[in-house]
Amino acid sequence: MDVFTHFLLPYAAAIVLFGLHRAKASGLSIEEEAVWERRAALAAVFGFAGFAPDLDGFMSGLKHLPGLYFIQHRGLSHTLIGAPLYALAATGLLALAARRWPERLGIFRWRNGFIPAAILGSWTHLVLDGLTYSGVPLLWPFAAGRVTLHLFHWIIDWFFPIGLVVIALHLFRRFDRIAVARAGVALVLAMVILAGARFGNMPDPEEPGALVFPRDDPKEWTVLVPVDGGWEGRLWRDGRYAGIMTFHDDRQPGSEEAIETARSSDAYKGFLMGSFGPVIIQSHQEGDRWTVIFIDVAQRFEAATGPEWTPTQESWSRAGTQDWGYLELSVSNPEVSVRAWGW
Repeated sequence: MDVFTHFLLPYAAAIVLFGLHRAKASGLSIEEEAVWERRAALAAVFGFAGFAPDLDGFMSGLKHLPGLYFIQHRGLSHTLIGAPLYALAATGLLALAARRWPERLGIFRWRNGFIPAAILGSWTHLVLDGLTYSGVPLLWPFAAGRVTLHLFHWIIDWFFPIGLVVIALHLFRRFDRIAVARAGVALVLAMVILAGARFGNMPDPEEPGALVFPRDDPKEWTVLVPVDGGWEGRLWRDGRYAGIMTFHDDRQPGSEEAIETARSSDAYKGFLMGSFGPVIIQSHQEGDRWTVIFIDVAQRFEAATGPEWTPTQESWSRAGTQDWGYLELSVSNPEVSVRAWGW
């Protein structure tokens, strides 16, 4: 999801929850005015916390420093523990700014109610991103890999301009709170309708253990079928299979130590944090040097059949299409030199 949708939906929900969508009564007492202002502040923080985890984009360059692999985008900031940390830090900075510019940001002056609002608001971010193809590493550091319902891979392009326009009109007082609430309800209904249409053409593979992943095109799916020693990836389009790729686990004898060395590296941990599909391992030896390749099959199949964005892609400029979604570690025991794409 995009940052505007991440703000708009929790903000709209808080507006309805606190009754701010109703017209403000005239002649309120000082106490009633204070309650109204407090609710408005909590709603604003709830929305702000909703997009705060995406502020990790300003820090993701640190992910290659020793021990900081979890600073990647949709890394620590998109976990049950990390999301509130980002939201609380951002809310604290807003409160400090409110002290410096009270006439402009006075609504964000610190209130103790900001703590639960920031925590709960940050978790709405995880719910929304959990609907998308790339998901979130929800339970890290207790469990690796991403949690996702695989509902959407393409919805950001549709909702981004809507959220941008609604928020801009609200900031310039062209949209009142009831209009914002209505926009939020409309977006949720649109998600439900699009999800229903999306799953209407979802393939139903007969093979036991088969996995289904959405693709960028609403009419396409990736179907992974387990085969001896690996997976067979099938491209489902317009009600039929339009392409097949096979990926085999290929661990050469004697590579066990090299594989374990690679698994202990920050590069592998960063790769695993960004993975959600089945992972196979390939290894081969050149002289006294081992090369170990970890492949997230779902991402690799996506990359090999079209220029789609994958959650472990590092940058558009550095990684070619065939390099997206996998990590290659060149291992020379006991040291590991890393050539990594995508974490």
